[in-house]
Amino acid sequence: EDPNDLDQNQIDYLKDLPEYIVSQVNEMRIIFSNYILPDFTGSLSTYINRDYQLAELWKYMEDNDIKYSFSGHSHNPHAGFAYQKSFYFLKAVHFVPAERFNLGEETQMILLPPLEGEKGRAAFSVFDTINRKLSLIRTFIS
Repeated sequence: EDPNDLDQNQIDYLKDLPEYIVSQVNEMRIIFSNYILPDFTGSLSTYINRDYQLAELWKYMEDNDIKYSFSGHSHNPHAGFAYQKSFYFLKAVHFVPAERFNLGEETQMILLPPLEGEKGRAAFSVFDTINRKLSLIRTFIS
């Protein structure tokens, strides 16, 4: 919708992409999206800060037997985690300043750092589905 240099074929391609994808990997289902349900695209500019705002996501994940939700759109240099059986009453997402994580068995939402941005703040993510280990690989673009 914003002015850009894309041609019509490229615009049509982007419009045809799904808002989210649910993948079956090693007997577990994982959802990948730009942001968190109910705003998979992130276009509503609704920032999830309170635990109760994740209720719709947890219900969707439970109804569809989804173990992990991976989203981006956080603009935070660290990975953020939210747990379905959280013991926190207020804060929804907890950002952890580390590069490697063992995700374990608990149902959770992981908010990933951006792929580009300020030097040292961007990273891409690799998830080892067998050992359930998440690694952030920093991109140092000058």
